[in-house]
Amino acid sequence: MNETGPAQSEGAEVEALARKAAAGDRDAFEALVEKTHGVVFRVALRICGSRADAEDVVQETFIRAISGLATVKDAGATKGWLCAIARNYATDKVRARGRRHIWSLDAPIEAGSTTLLGEAIASEEPGAEEQLGNQQLGAALSEAIAELKDKHRVVLTLREIDGLSYEEIASALDISIGTVESRLHRAREALAKKVKKLARELD
Repeated sequence: MNETGPAQSEGAEVEALARKAAAGDRDAFEALVEKTHGVVFRVALRICGSRADAEDVVQETFIRAISGLATVKDAGATKGWLCAIARNYATDKVRARGRRHIWSLDAPIEAGSTTLLGEAIASEEPGAEEQLGNQQLGAALSEAIAELKDKHRVVLTLREIDGLSYEEIASALDISIGTVESRLHRAREALAKKVKKLARELD
């Protein structure tokens, strides 16, 4: 699938900045923050529901990024990595204030949820929840998501957990909308197969 164009050019720029920033280039890090601030803020805002809280999350995210960039094996996945950090910080903030429950990648996914992720699994494997039970299905989903390829897991969580549109995901990851759709389809398909396998093992 062809992924060339302005978005991919920007993606290459972000990747280059991430590599330089990871090596200690302060100017590159500041440029990286400027390039990725928008999508990180959107993820935080969707979860927090408050601009003030979202800005706090963004600040915490980039503070973490200063020391954590060197641990990112694929510099091309930097945006997804930053979004994951923001998602978890935002989730912690929401929970601390006793607001609505939000999923975090660090917490078990609850079965029986009405979120898009729960619906996607139910549509692919209608008998999975009955086979596994709520608690087991939640643990199975968490394990299955963790085992997905990075590029598939990032698209799946941005869409099904954070609720970003295809356009926002395409912008966040610097890929085409068609690639978003393809990766999301493959992620759902792989996830359904993993859950079905776990269901058989626990049967």
